[in-house]
Amino acid sequence: MAPYGVSFGGGISKDINAAYQRAKHRFGIIETLPGPEEEKEKTDEEKLKFYMKSERNRDRYREEIQDLRSKSGHLESVYYRELGKKHVRKLGKKLRELGIEQGWFAILEDTVVASGESEEEVKRRIEKILPPERQNHAYIYHLS
Repeated sequence: MAPYGVSFGGGISKDINAAYQRAKHRFGIIETLPGPEEEKEKTDEEKLKFYMKSERNRDRYREEIQDLRSKSGHLESVYYRELGKKHVRKLGKKLRELGIEQGWFAILEDTVVASGESEEEVKRRIEKILPPERQNHAYIYHLS
């Protein structure tokens, strides 16, 4: 008897990867095989970062994300910075298409709200243009 080759489509591959990511987040990477280990308690910030990791997670954990965001201003800032990180690749590509090769940029949600030649310059501009309660929400990105 000869085995048959098995291939998986994109949907099942994403499901398997999502299950792996959930298990990795919940239990960590297994390094030894002792008796059963207790699940580590994650901080709210770690949970929020995991929930924001992919579009699939953001859809799946939408309610948990909203609950965590409403807990504190710090978690609200973490949410917006993680959201900004998700848009960096697309925005970086667009900036390069426009001929911009380097610089510092502040991203809020999916929008560049400030730019400059240094991180400090971008931070000063954020302080001038964003309301105080939103200044910590910007994700600062270096295009190089």
